[in-house]
Amino acid sequence: MAEAEGPGRTPGTERQTPGALAQDGSRGWVMVGAMFVCTTLVFGLIRSLGVFFVELVQYFQESAQAISWITSIGVAVQQLCSPLGTALSNAYDAQRVVMTGGFLASLGLILASQARSLHHLYLTMGLISGIYTSSAPILYNDSDMVAKQHIQAPSIVKRNRYAVTGMGWALVFTPILATVMAHFTRRRTLAVAVGFSGVGISSFVFSPLFQYLLETFGWRGALLILGGLSLNIVPCGALIRPQRGTPPPPPPSQSVGKADDTKGGASFRDLLRRVHRYLELSLLVHRPFLSYSLAVTFFNAGYFVPYVHLVAHSRQTGFSEYRAAFVMSVTGATDIVGRVTAGWLTDLGCARLLHMLTVWTGLTGLFIVLMPLGSVVGSYWLLLALGMGYGFCAGALTSLVFAAVP
Repeated sequence: MAEAEGPGRTPGTERQTPGALAQDGSRGWVMVGAMFVCTTLVFGLIRSLGVFFVELVQYFQESAQAISWITSIGVAVQQLCSPLGTALSNAYDAQRVVMTGGFLASLGLILASQARSLHHLYLTMGLISGIYTSSAPILYNDSDMVAKQHIQAPSIVKRNRYAVTGMGWALVFTPILATVMAHFTRRRTLAVAVGFSGVGISSFVFSPLFQYLLETFGWRGALLILGGLSLNIVPCGALIRPQRGTPPPPPPSQSVGKADDTKGGASFRDLLRRVHRYLELSLLVHRPFLSYSLAVTFFNAGYFVPYVHLVAHSRQTGFSEYRAAFVMSVTGATDIVGRVTAGWLTDLGCARLLHMLTVWTGLTGLFIVLMPLGSVVGSYWLLLALGMGYGFCAGALTSLVFAAVP
């Protein structure tokens, strides 16, 4: 079991290292609460953005494929840039990294509310927290943009060159997850499950909430509100306290000072050593980790698809806006139950973690394959049942996949 291999298992070790005193203690559950809010405002938001799908298709007069790239880019950047969050946490500390990520994620959504073309959404909602070096496009009002769209859009994209200085979601997720896992040994799976249950709760609440915001404020006002909501990640990051059981890596100034007395090659080697240490590149030759990474890659290939397209799929079948949003809400509710149930059963030792992970992965894929039956049959209740089954299995899978880190 992953929990049995964690650090800080002996009483002597727990007395020696202040970081180990937090193992399975009250401080760890504070971190779980912070993770709960962060995952709610990261993955819960990603999974509920499908509510905007139809509205954006109609506004920009683009294909569904073009609009779906917004979420696809956002998820891809979050996954690909997670090592950056890890490196920054190793070089500095998780507190500052998560706070910075929360600010950038909020800024990305606020800028997205002022988007005048689909490319702007790619670089704000997609590359969440892509920062514009030039803000000239947002000075146009809607009527001006309609008249100037064909003339200005190409030059805007060329002139801005959009300096993407942060990927907020990536800077939030990995450090907060690592912090929670470092605080737990015996109840690690349950702690991760509770921390991730915010994703299910937000899926239940956000879908009808986003639909209401769309009808009341339009998609621009809704994104502006979500940008303000995402700022709550910042105080959650402030709750993180670094584990002080091991000495921090030497500051760059020490290495630079030594390099001043040596050749430039020594300085370059020192830089490579620091990059290797911060990015933990030794994992790339660790066979269990490589197998795990490949499995998660395949898992992510289909995991987010229903959350992006389920609402639009329901509306295309002929169901009303709120009935379509309710499908996503019910999926989120069963997601919560699946996460906590799987974490609790795993901590009881009813079955090996990897065996349970295999079962839940297979069931999740099965429900994704069966999802189109709801539209083929035209039954709202069948679609609802398939959404509930998918939500439960996907939630159970997610709470175990991170606890199984080799």
